[in-house]
Amino acid sequence: MFAPEDKYNVSYQPIIITKSYSLPTAIINFKIPDVSAYVDNESGEVGEEDIQKGKVNWNKLTQAQRNRRVYAFAKADLGKYIGDKRNCKTWVQVKVVPKASGGIAEVPLTWPNAYGWRWYQSPFARELKGRIKDAVQGQIVQMNYFRSEDEVTPHTAIIASNSESEVCFIENVPRISRNYDTYYVREKCYDHDWFNSVTQNRYVVYEITAGHIDNRRETLASTLGDLKAPITDQ
Repeated sequence: MFAPEDKYNVSYQPIIITKSYSLPTAIINFKIPDVSAYVDNESGEVGEEDIQKGKVNWNKLTQAQRNRRVYAFAKADLGKYIGDKRNCKTWVQVKVVPKASGGIAEVPLTWPNAYGWRWYQSPFARELKGRIKDAVQGQIVQMNYFRSEDEVTPHTAIIASNSESEVCFIENVPRISRNYDTYYVREKCYDHDWFNSVTQNRYVVYEITAGHIDNRRETLASTLGDLKAPITDQ
């Protein structure tokens, strides 16, 4: 069983600095100097040099490449101990996604509070309509985990792989059960049926996008009916 943090974990207090979404033009014009998208080849694989430098032109990547970067930066932490009471959500929020996106994208707070299983709306987080069996590598799952009928805890994990029967997560969990001073990053697989049972289907799968640019294209596609927005490589 995976070990998400429990309801007494004080590290769920919001600690990230959020950007204002009231100035979309500022987001449009925001750039990091001297960055380039380093991709080993057209498959979008991320190289070790890129992991170290963290340089990327996030908006020019396909969605599949963005997902691969999120996965690659999460994978780079496998086996590492994460201090400062950085739990499953804050590890994704303040380390994985900012590094993967070169400081462009951010993960919103959990709605309606730290113990929920959805995120607040964000131009960088697209909520997907599929089930856990449809999730792909690099997407992120926000869930409620039912330890019992009376004890429900939140958990955040990154999809490492998926098959017909099980899904594998990269997740940041306590080193010792209920010891929230030290977390470590691991990869672990769970049966789809077991996952649906312990979450009681209270989960959402997200992917990190290029922000309002993707959302604007998505809205345009919806307005034009059957026209597919050019926001992914699928």
